[in-house]
Amino acid sequence: MVEPLISVIIAIYNGEKYIDNCLSKVVAQTYKNLEILCVINGTTDSTEEKVREWMKKDDRIRVLVTEIADLGRASNIGIENTTGPYLSFID
Repeated sequence: MVEPLISVIIAIYNGEKYIDNCLSKVVAQTYKNLEILCVINGTTDSTEEKVREWMKKDDRIRVLVTEIADLGRASNIGIENTTGPYLSFID
């Protein structure tokens, strides 16, 4: 039986101090059938670069970028780009 895909949406605004810890916890989950959508949300620090480094290590991670710093908009962008039947948010 194939486990259903769970889409994990992480909206990130200037999260360079926290994104490595966050992604390390998500990719270490015992449930592996995940897609991890990192929505870079108007960030002005190195968050996007850090997430792109993670993408090189784990092909489940995708980056979506919006120039507008708005959590609701970032969440909606994540939802619009999911492929799994189940969603989880990390804010």
